Amino acid sequence: MYDVPQQQMWQASLKYLTDMGSKEECEQVVDENGQRMAAYASNKSNVTDLRGIARSGYCLPIQCTQEQLNFVTDYMNGFVNWGIDMLPTLGINIDILIFRTGLT
Repeated sequence: MYDVPQQQMWQASLKYLTDMGSKEECEQVVDENGQRMAAYASNKSNVTDLRGIARSGYCLPIQCTQEQLNFVTDYMNGFVNWGIDMLPTLGINIDILIFRTGLT
């Protein structure tokens, strides 16, 4: 079971594809001495083979390095791409028109 600060970090992070989490909540996660222990980071990436952008926000321990953040975002991007690739096998066909930014 996670401690309260880890639960707060989870609550301030993404839960689905375009969830940005909450920067404000993340920055309020403190330890028992009142020291801030979390940092908010956001990621914006193109969805493979589709017009559109996936946005996500993460509330991570303040000690995380750029390399660790890159690992988290790469992992999550891979997971999202895998999920999108699986949709046709489930009988869900995505019309790329839903990802257009404007109507033609």
